[in-house]
Amino acid sequence: MKINRRGHLDAKTTQIMPPSFNNSTAAKIDPTGSQPDQTERQVRITFVWIIIVVGLVGNSFIVAVIILFRRMRTTTNYLLVNVAAADITTLLFTAVHVISIKGPIPTGALGSFLCKFVHTNNITMVTLLVTTLTLTLLAVERYHAMVKPLIISRRIATENIAYFIAGIWLVAIAMVTPLFVSVDLHPNSKGLCSLVTSSMR
Repeated sequence: MKINRRGHLDAKTTQIMPPSFNNSTAAKIDPTGSQPDQTERQVRITFVWIIIVVGLVGNSFIVAVIILFRRMRTTTNYLLVNVAAADITTLLFTAVHVISIKGPIPTGALGSFLCKFVHTNNITMVTLLVTTLTLTLLAVERYHAMVKPLIISRRIATENIAYFIAGIWLVAIAMVTPLFVSVDLHPNSKGLCSLVTSSMR
């Protein structure tokens, strides 16, 4: 190998380099090669944390206002509280996910729990369904309130709104239950969550 006075490799030297010496190999040799990736990752994580904090504060204010002021306790506002609760749940599990990705997934029961509830989007899918179903019910409720205000029988009473909210959560959980059952720690790979069939267990 020949190096000229300026510290650069000769053209002949670069021609006889083995095929296995590619860009990825050079990146591993260069101590600063991964620095941009690490910086970009830290910036993204910072933005995620900002979104989490702002979302938690905003949704918590919505819940607090409706709970503290009696005149705000209407059917529509209770449904908005349900949406806020779903958003808070999503943000909390996102925060746990951001923290947990820094380390490897442990084996055993803890690893299985993390796969089902943290490292995958199962909980987020539940809250997304809750938000979708709640907004659908809210749209129907607003339709009857504006288009058919005199037909009281089609409106949701404040005393019954808790049953509707509970039903929304039960339906959402039931729809995602197959994923809770199927997603697990892969038996043949360390630290990998995947859909595990009965033949793989």
